Amino acid sequence: MRYTIQTLGCKVNQVDSIFVAEALDGLGLQKAALGEPADLCIVNTCTVTARSDTQCRQMIRKVVRENPGARVVVTGCYAEMDPNAVRAIPGVTMVVGSRDKRRIPEMLAGNLNADKVGLEEENGPRRPEDLSAACLRDGRQVTPAQTGGQRGRESSESQRLIQGAGGRSRAFVMVQDGCRAFCAYCIVPQARGPFKSVDAEQVENQVRALIEKGFPEIVLTGIHLGAYGVDRHERRGLQRLILRLIRIPGDFRIRLSSIEPAEVDDELIHLITGEEKLCNHLHIPVQSGDDAILRRMRRPYTTDAFFDLVFRLRARDPEMGIGTDLIVGLPGETGG
Repeated sequence: MRYTIQTLGCKVNQVDSIFVAEALDGLGLQKAALGEPADLCIVNTCTVTARSDTQCRQMIRKVVRENPGARVVVTGCYAEMDPNAVRAIPGVTMVVGSRDKRRIPEMLAGNLNADKVGLEEENGPRRPEDLSAACLRDGRQVTPAQTGGQRGRESSESQRLIQGAGGRSRAFVMVQDGCRAFCAYCIVPQARGPFKSVDAEQVENQVRALIEKGFPEIVLTGIHLGAYGVDRHERRGLQRLILRLIRIPGDFRIRLSSIEPAEVDDELIHLITGEEKLCNHLHIPVQSGDDAILRRMRRPYTTDAFFDLVFRLRARDPEMGIGTDLIVGLPGETGG
């Protein structure tokens, strides 16, 4: 059986897709070549904007059209937030919420030769632990979205590490999931579920395995990276994790993905600008250059604080690379 995975959205989604792909490989499935029809198609969706929702629906229809007769499984944040809209697309076989996407191989195991499942549940949502045996039999569709799949994801992640990174020289390591910021414009906290940090020992084991495979760059990624460890009541959890990882022997470097301005403190600045194994680059989303808009966005800093942070970084390292994001068109925002 051949499979394909289409991924939309953020780096965390890419890591999730790699995890699922490697687990499917372990079940004996083969990844379909580019342009080759697949028997199992997984679409890992995003819902950060209305436009991304549209792109997800377009991708799902494209996958259905190009893979006639395939089982089409839709997962990710859009599937989590609007499973009924996904279910309504002709050709969709199964809808799996973002919180259970890493359990897809488990759900499919032992049922890969079953007939195509139907599109209705009989008795409402099931508990995540009931899903794996039922999802591809008895003519039912199971939609784990919004049923609290955290327990299942923890067990899946504790059983296996990602073995590769899609053939790239840069490997992504997901160190946390979920967000506790609840910015006014953002649906991600609801879509990704509860905040959870990956145990530091597990992160270290993952990084060691990737270094041994020859990856020269490790990217630490997460939905709310700068808050790593807060769910474990750790102070400066990200900094402590970095210090642990840079002690690993080998010729490699570590890059941080997006991090919030208020979470870049002096200790992190000294680490980023002073440690050879850390890339001198940060992506720090400012989102707006107007303090009133930042307050309405529920962003916990001012524009002056952001520029002060940039100047402090550049003072420590004039060649420091700094990226950012800007959002325009917040309801009530004008061009003035």
